[in-house]
Amino acid sequence: MKYKGYNGQVTYDEEAKLFHGEVVGLRDVITFQGTSVVELEQAFKDSVDEYLDFCKELGRALKCMKELLTKQSAMASALTHG
Repeated sequence: MKYKGYNGQVTYDEEAKLFHGEVVGLRDVITFQGTSVVELEQAFKDSVDEYLDFCKELGRALKCMKELLTKQSAMASALTHG
């Protein structure tokens, strides 16, 4: 899953009948969950938006975006060279 440059990784809990997800590539932990694909996608978007709002409130918006861009740059370099 992708949203605003953030990537989500999802697993399915068969017993709970619930999708669990986590935004990957960050120092902070951002999780989301849903019982359907539609619910999961919305929860992912909401979690990313809430994280960005949280960063903004703490004055960390630039740091959060820089961290994301650094991670994406490193991934692109690895794919290109590797």
